[in-house]
Amino acid sequence: MAKTRKPLTTKTIRKHYKQPEEVSSLVQRAAHFFNWAAKSYPKQYISWVVAYRACTGFWRTSERSKEVELFRKRGSRIRQILIDEYQREFTTQPGLGARATVDSQDVLQTQGVKVSGRIRSAAAAGERTASLIKTSEITDPQWRNWLSRSLRGAIKQINTPEFKRKLLPPGYEDKGKKDDQ
Repeated sequence: MAKTRKPLTTKTIRKHYKQPEEVSSLVQRAAHFFNWAAKSYPKQYISWVVAYRACTGFWRTSERSKEVELFRKRGSRIRQILIDEYQREFTTQPGLGARATVDSQDVLQTQGVKVSGRIRSAAAAGERTASLIKTSEITDPQWRNWLSRSLRGAIKQINTPEFKRKLLPPGYEDKGKKDDQ
């Protein structure tokens, strides 16, 4: 039987987590902390206030603090450091917090699914935008050619039911086939 860990709390962090001396910026400290948490408490989302407290040592910071909100907005920079230095992705869940991924399966099931959704959304947005363009109103021949040859062609390819089905995660493909018929 697998041993389950208790949830990661501020008390647990204070007892077990040590920030290295050489890490200076807040986002570097955050990436180091989320990497540690991924190893020690895999797949547990950590609230932004708990992460902020661990990275700053301000153990009594309010959950509604402006500093915590500013810290949360640094998520994309934290993600980049996690990818570059620790080979981990960074995933967030509204209401739960954030965490670093633990392995390839985790990256696929969290970020891979999100990227797939973004591709589908971008394809639909591209189709809407291209539908507003009247070819007869484009006077520059290079732009008219690019519109017909490249933009509309690419959008048409990625908006086929087959392509959309390829972007669906396991368990959703069958539903997509019924919807496309």
